[in-house]
Amino acid sequence: MEIRESVARWGLGYISRVDADDMGVRVAYNAGAFEEVVAGITYRSEAGVADWTRVVVPALFYGAKLKNGEQGRVFIMGSDEGIKGLPDGVYCWEGDRKFVERLFEYVPLRSASGLFHVAVMPYVQAKGWIEVRPLGEYPDPLLMVWLLSALNMAWSHALGNEAAEIFPAKNLLEGKPGKKSGKQT
Repeated sequence: MEIRESVARWGLGYISRVDADDMGVRVAYNAGAFEEVVAGITYRSEAGVADWTRVVVPALFYGAKLKNGEQGRVFIMGSDEGIKGLPDGVYCWEGDRKFVERLFEYVPLRSASGLFHVAVMPYVQAKGWIEVRPLGEYPDPLLMVWLLSALNMAWSHALGNEAAEIFPAKNLLEGKPGKKSGKQT
């Protein structure tokens, strides 16, 4: 199997869609506060193009960073569909059929900072697939949250203990706006 182009994401959620056409396979999963994130895998098997229709597999999803031409695996772990206990892999359901195929080898990923890399993509298309780029082209969101949290603590300390948090780091993950500082008059 030759992987022509691949991107993946560390995340935890459930798969909402798996699509395949003559260009390969695309996996969409819902990661809670991060809304819908898409991991796209384009490949061509030795036998030719995969002949899969759309399937839906709610499950826990982990992604792996893959380089062009490198074999690897994204995998599903745990599910209401009965995936538990099966070897790690991408298991596709089509209607009432059981798993169709197990795809790539699994590659764990940590960012340069040592933190797990969670890519956050904006939800720009209500129906369809979001074009994504290799993971290395994005900053490490967890590192950014940590830096913003440190800056927030320094700012609050400079204003004194009575100042409220201006931009709580946890709100970044929850999609909430920051709080205003200072007292009400």
